[in-house]
Amino acid sequence: MAIRMSMELGLHENTQTDGNATLDKLFEQELARRAFWTVFAMDKFSSAATGRPSTLQDTFCTAFLPAKICTSCGVSQYYTETLDGSQQLHLNIPEATKSMLLGSFSSPDERQSLNSKMPLELLAYFTRASNILGKVTAFVNKKCKDISPHPYQPHSEVYQLNKMIDDWYNDLPEGLKNTSANHDFYAQTSQQGLFIMLHVLHNTIIVLLHRPSLIIADTIDNEVVLPELKAYVMNSVRKCLNSVNNVTALIKRIGDRRDMMPPYLTYLVYTVATVIVSNSFSPKSSEAEEARQSLGIYFQILLSARNYWAMADRLYFMIRDLYTIHANMIKRQRDPASSVGQSTPELFHSSPPPFFFQQQQQQQQQQSSHVPNLSSQGPALALNNTDWTLPFTIQDQPRDPGLYGGLISSPLDFSTSLFPPEFNQPLGFSSFSDPSSSSQNNK
Repeated sequence: MAIRMSMELGLHENTQTDGNATLDKLFEQELARRAFWTVFAMDKFSSAATGRPSTLQDTFCTAFLPAKICTSCGVSQYYTETLDGSQQLHLNIPEATKSMLLGSFSSPDERQSLNSKMPLELLAYFTRASNILGKVTAFVNKKCKDISPHPYQPHSEVYQLNKMIDDWYNDLPEGLKNTSANHDFYAQTSQQGLFIMLHVLHNTIIVLLHRPSLIIADTIDNEVVLPELKAYVMNSVRKCLNSVNNVTALIKRIGDRRDMMPPYLTYLVYTVATVIVSNSFSPKSSEAEEARQSLGIYFQILLSARNYWAMADRLYFMIRDLYTIHANMIKRQRDPASSVGQSTPELFHSSPPPFFFQQQQQQQQQQSSHVPNLSSQGPALALNNTDWTLPFTIQDQPRDPGLYGGLISSPLDFSTSLFPPEFNQPLGFSSFSDPSSSSQNNK
């Protein structure tokens, strides 16, 4: 409905600014642009999460991106571009009547020289990254793929998408790169959540494009395979794993802060978590152990987010089921006879510590008076606590600060602990209180 309304209002089209533009008119246009590009990004995320075609096509979206206002100059300057960069708008706010539309680029060199002088707004780079997400997911979800050239060849679709991702990151100004200094800077601003989301999105796009290389990496050690293809696959694997590590580090920064958990962040977390689940069963014990430790971080953010976004609850159990499938498959390969009739595996060869069972008994006693006995209503669900002893990184959930509760003073401690037993109740209900009631208490 939002997409249709924005199209009916013509928000997707470029609004020319005449010589009599006023500040009120510029403000109105800026609000319209931000509203449309927000809808545009939601369309791309929805398409990626559901596997359905995108509704908005970038070729028909000629509106300017959200503007960047530069106050470091003598006067406030209002600068923006179109999605494809073919047009730019550069205004002097105090002298709007003397401003002008800069026109179209005739060569990439002109665009590069201008971009080096006037960076775009953070939301504008996020919009372009969302557009790339739509292109990558459209390629990945394509049902009928024609016979295409090798991915390392310049005219292949994979090569073009990979180049598009690299060009996007290279176009970022130094102040928006994924560096520790920039993270420290944005931690003091209201745009920290968008900054982290920007780089989570960027690295997830890389994972989506290069994830297939992880599957075929072990099958290319053959003389028949071209050396160029081997080199591409190995480089693709490195890029994918580096991006996974980047996302893990970014999620650690989010912790359990509600103001930094937009809904579609959970889809990005789920996408990267699928790779970590596969790495948890790596033949190299060090890699497998590191992946299991990282998997706890992804569980934590999904468990924290599912109190606010329903999709996080579903994605959380999808990751758990994926882990179970991998574990069952490996256990059947090792001992087919012992795995018959067992639906949930033991995740580690070693037994849980004794105090884990004490905590489990206490939890069961506390929940016995509140949770009905479902054993008489049908077969028992394979969600018992002893089957899930993943190293998990989570503290007791803090009181919900509300959507505008501000910054949490103490950072989240990511020390290794046991999988919280309260998250294995039947039907997936946690013992957390209703976030809405918590928010009302804070008012």
